[in-house]
Amino acid sequence: EEPGYYVLESKLKGFRMLFPEEAKYVSKFSSFGKNEETIMFDSFNKKTNIQYDGQLDYHREKSFANDKDTMLDIVSGRNSYKGKFEERELSDKIVYSAQKKSVFDDVEGKNNFSYRFFGYVKSTKEDYLGIEYSFRFACYSDEEACPLKKDEARKKVQKIIDSITFLKVKKEK
Repeated sequence: EEPGYYVLESKLKGFRMLFPEEAKYVSKFSSFGKNEETIMFDSFNKKTNIQYDGQLDYHREKSFANDKDTMLDIVSGRNSYKGKFEERELSDKIVYSAQKKSVFDDVEGKNNFSYRFFGYVKSTKEDYLGIEYSFRFACYSDEEACPLKKDEARKKVQKIIDSITFLKVKKEK
């Protein structure tokens, strides 16, 4: 645990990660089944006027989860992204990440944009194991100041994603 975060363990007990203390788990859009789990959360800070949401999709024992190119194609498609992914190798995983800024032409005002950070986390200790992720940051109200900065948002996402620890799952006999 760290100040500003809780430790969240997935319902399938497949991974742990830091979970922002100001965020709310959205049970209506979260789910789990055999070897798959979706975790969604959102957050709105009234003081800063910044809202963000996150989604993580955990895959275990899925052949497609081993194929980096397939997973990055899926993540690219879900985020309408055509660029390259940054690759970082950590002690027990490889993190593929990308980002983009969206500007909404149909929204008037200076806060008509959002930042999206997305990618894939692949276990290096176990095959067929990974997590897709996507986070979106935006200003909630155009009437108020909004200090949303891309680098600060990216650092928050990186802290959460880098905290992911895959857990050894006991095989059922």
